[in-house]
Amino acid sequence: MYPQSHFLFPLFIGELLVKLGYVDQRFVIVAVIVGVLIDLDHSLHHFVMTGEISVMKTADDAFKKHIDDRTFIHHKNGMLIITILFIIISKYASYWAAAVMIGYYSHMLLDHITADGRLLDKRTNKDYLGKTKPILFCLWGYTVKIAKFEIIFDLLMIVGLLIVYVA
Repeated sequence: MYPQSHFLFPLFIGELLVKLGYVDQRFVIVAVIVGVLIDLDHSLHHFVMTGEISVMKTADDAFKKHIDDRTFIHHKNGMLIITILFIIISKYASYWAAAVMIGYYSHMLLDHITADGRLLDKRTNKDYLGKTKPILFCLWGYTVKIAKFEIIFDLLMIVGLLIVYVA
């Protein structure tokens, strides 16, 4: 999924927890930052493979060429290692570990579950984009493919945030 979805989902979860009185705004900020910045591993992998530091070229490789540019943190073994680290860290700093966990796991959930509920394999959104016809639009000279499911999800997150803020 795109960065706006990885921003909105932990923001919604965090703001709901704030509204319920369990956490404060600093918690939400950490969860959102982690949820979005996890995708920097794509650029890290691209740099290791090509020697180039470019977010745009990384995005081109991922979305146009469907090159699997994810590091271990996006795969099963990496998730297992990260989970073990979260368990250890939560023994010493449970509040902040929970914030990081919400950012990380919300990101992984969005990256690995499709609209019809099936899990994706190791590849990026290649399979998902092939199953539903994406909406294409041009943004700053780049053709962006976004699934209808993601647009609906983002709109639901925005409505959910409005309800949390108003209620």
